[in-house]
Amino acid sequence: MKRFMFFVYQALLNNCLEGLCLIIPLSITCWAYSEDDPELLGYRATYPEQMLDIEYLATCPKKCHHGTFFFSDAVASINKVMLKNDQTKFSFTGGFRDICMHLGKHLKHEQTPYGIVGSSLEYYGMNGWQWNADAFIQPDLCWFDLLRTTRYISSLHGMYQQSKELGYHVGAYAETGMGATTVQPIIGIDYKKGSWIYQAVYPVKAGISYIGLPHHIFSVMIRSIYTAIKVEKGFYHHPAGAAYKATGAEVRWDLSPSFTWNFWASIGHTLASSLDVGNKNFHHRKTIGLKGAPYAQVGINLAI
Repeated sequence: MKRFMFFVYQALLNNCLEGLCLIIPLSITCWAYSEDDPELLGYRATYPEQMLDIEYLATCPKKCHHGTFFFSDAVASINKVMLKNDQTKFSFTGGFRDICMHLGKHLKHEQTPYGIVGSSLEYYGMNGWQWNADAFIQPDLCWFDLLRTTRYISSLHGMYQQSKELGYHVGAYAETGMGATTVQPIIGIDYKKGSWIYQAVYPVKAGISYIGLPHHIFSVMIRSIYTAIKVEKGFYHHPAGAAYKATGAEVRWDLSPSFTWNFWASIGHTLASSLDVGNKNFHHRKTIGLKGAPYAQVGINLAI
């Protein structure tokens, strides 16, 4: 099962990336909060009621004290609106996710396929507010265990539109499972001035976006990254737990030419990153400092 539908695609793209890295170091990386990405003030996309989302994310190999570190993340999911009225929209999401980590002799290209099952609720009944509540479960498809090999992700995100120019963000994000847990408040602000949008939402992202061209958004931003997986070999036991954490600075291009599809791509560089490796319960962790690495990511949404 480890060689499911993304493997061929991932291998081909990895070969291309390795060639590019000989000229310009390049990588693709994922960030923790993709399930709760704050939309840009004044540029809220309207999607069809059934969408296919495809994303590929990976890091360019980077040497550290314990060997060469590599990370990749591939996702394909379908989002279906099940209920919609003037105040509420309820959606269901199902799909697959493939995560790969490599660190010298300690993590040898550990590739883990996950399922994705979740739901989202949007509520517009409060004056000036939009509330989003998300809950996702990601079970390991090879080592199925609801306690030790399943990721649980949830978020509550409120966006208050004070004026056409000014908006506020409040809420919380939580991820647990496999012995690793992170809980973060969501708090921030966005401000629109002409064709420019200034956004700072902790811990999701902070940046500047230009929306002066039809169908295009160009952004410069800082993002947080967090991913935890179970691996077959670590520093202590078999199996073991590993968590990758990083902060990245990037430039991003969004293209939305029609109602039926949109595409985005970004490249950047991690400013600080680390890898925690523990035993099978993710205890007695060893933290490994990683050097900063360039990265990129691509994604597309299609109406189906």
